[in-house]
Amino acid sequence: MTQTHYAQFGTFHITTNTKNGVPWLTLPEVPQILIDNLVMTKNLKKTKIFAFNILPTHMHIILSVMEKRLSEFMHSFKRNAMRDIRRACSNARSGRSLSSAPTTSNIVEQINARSGRSLSSAPTTSNIVEQINARSGRSLSSAPTTSEIIDQIKWQKSFHDEHIQSPQQLANAIRYVQYNAYNHQLVENPYDWDWSSLQFPNLIDEMDIWMD
Repeated sequence: MTQTHYAQFGTFHITTNTKNGVPWLTLPEVPQILIDNLVMTKNLKKTKIFAFNILPTHMHIILSVMEKRLSEFMHSFKRNAMRDIRRACSNARSGRSLSSAPTTSNIVEQINARSGRSLSSAPTTSNIVEQINARSGRSLSSAPTTSEIIDQIKWQKSFHDEHIQSPQQLANAIRYVQYNAYNHQLVENPYDWDWSSLQFPNLIDEMDIWMD
């Protein structure tokens, strides 16, 4: 069912998810493509970005929509990002064995190496290859085709929006977004997560003084 977004202008905390919780958002190259498209869409749609965070299965954005509708912004961002991600995946995987395709376990190893945790403390999200094989009934030793892996890289069609209407609500939302990887126990310090706006202060807009 299509989600209705009644408020289309103002400041919002957006959460958009991967389809079926497949953890592809932090595969190699994908976060940078998302950030590039976020900045491009921000400029095209005359929108301000106050915070963002990219996690394996979902992305948070805090933005202010001024001239274009919220739904128009999100549709443009998700469509263009998906086009570029699929193109990058197709190029990167051409001629490679799909058993070597990046998976969530690669991400977990990188996270644990940075945080000093053992692999036994890794998040339990199944990787893309395991999910494909589980759905198709194949053994885990069977490698899915390129098209099967790329077909799992999809957005959930809808997105969740919180309409922010006070300075305190905005401050709470920004803190929640910035600390999201920490809250999911992916890092021991919010500043250790590579794909938070904490790492990209030059991309964040200044906030206007909020007049009650």
